[in-house]
Amino acid sequence: GLVAGLVLLCLVVGADAGGYSDFTRQPLRLRGGADVEVEVQVQEEAVAPAEDVAEVGVEMSRKEIDAQVAKLMAADMPPFVKEKGDFQHVIRILNTNIEGKRTVLYALTKIKGVGRRFGDTMLKRAGIDKHKRAGELSAEEIEKVVQVLANPQNYDIPSWMFNRRKDYKTGKDLHLNTNSLDLTFREDMDRLRKARVHRGLRHMWGWKVRGQHTKTTGRGGVVIASKKPQKK
Repeated sequence: GLVAGLVLLCLVVGADAGGYSDFTRQPLRLRGGADVEVEVQVQEEAVAPAEDVAEVGVEMSRKEIDAQVAKLMAADMPPFVKEKGDFQHVIRILNTNIEGKRTVLYALTKIKGVGRRFGDTMLKRAGIDKHKRAGELSAEEIEKVVQVLANPQNYDIPSWMFNRRKDYKTGKDLHLNTNSLDLTFREDMDRLRKARVHRGLRHMWGWKVRGQHTKTTGRGGVVIASKKPQKK
């Protein structure tokens, strides 16, 4: 049986290579509930031969390590970026997130109220290459784009390219974007509904406004077809 107290148990950790160090004691609880201490002989780690150590040695120099780190840091960067600090993945212009990897012309179309034609003219007036990536724009170039977009009439952009000709209140030709475009559209709809004009009523009812046929099209929202007469 087991005697209460200390029981010494010698475990040999088997291996062909390496020597053995001094004994160490570790507490152990047996299945019956008795607490004992186990004396374990720990094996030392095998030491590699001298020639192997020489091969492992110093793997890379400091310059090679720095080159590897720089390569890993630039792994997620586009191929046209020379340095990491020269590129921005996301640019904030007029409350809109613009993707930096796209060219400037197509990146600016993300802004509501800017299309490809207007964006091309705007970049020409700002003196920016339209094939340049948006993430490569400097702070001065971004500020120039914002100025041209805010006041296109001051940069010799023809008025027929504006999206708000002869404004209802001012009578001027304007170009609206982002929040101002949504706000103006909402004001126009409210004015037409309050005036109870034909266009405003059809907007309110969700029907087609510009003279389209409605007999066989536009049935997605409201069912227009009449029910078939039931046979008696």
